[in-house]
Amino acid sequence: MEAPVIYLEPPLILPKSQIKIDEEVENFLKKVGLEDETNDKSDDPYKITNIDDAKTTESSIKSRLSKMRKTREDMFKRMRTLSIKIPGDPEASREFNKLKNGLKKLDDALENQIKKLTQVEHVKAALIDKKGAGSDAMAGEEQMEEREEEIENEEEKEEEENGGEEEEPENEDDF
Repeated sequence: MEAPVIYLEPPLILPKSQIKIDEEVENFLKKVGLEDETNDKSDDPYKITNIDDAKTTESSIKSRLSKMRKTREDMFKRMRTLSIKIPGDPEASREFNKLKNGLKKLDDALENQIKKLTQVEHVKAALIDKKGAGSDAMAGEEQMEEREEEIENEEEKEEEENGGEEEEPENEDDF
């Protein structure tokens, strides 16, 4: 018995014109509303509607933050080496100033990402409170408390209607 021969076909490679046409059709369908747009939830954390999106957005922001911090450290190291060369080299002075401006922009971007991360964490906490594990128990507990308050209010109304007199038991065994 011979082993079967499997012929592998090369992957289909579309020409650039076909790819461009496909992208145009996709954009048209998104504009018309026949196809859903994939929104980046990290742009607006308050559009997050479930816990999974919150977790993925949180992890993506954290990875961006770590990359930005690494870039910032590299820029600082480069600025230190350039600061030594500045007195004798005007080119080093220009590069130092460019790095300084880039560092300011990077700090602003870092600050924005940190704000987004805190917003995502708040949204995540709110989603966990509303939809997370134990939310059903919390809702049931609140309903029980409301029912207990209703019963207490009804008992108070009955006492007021009776003139504030409590009914005395006929026998001591009724306690």
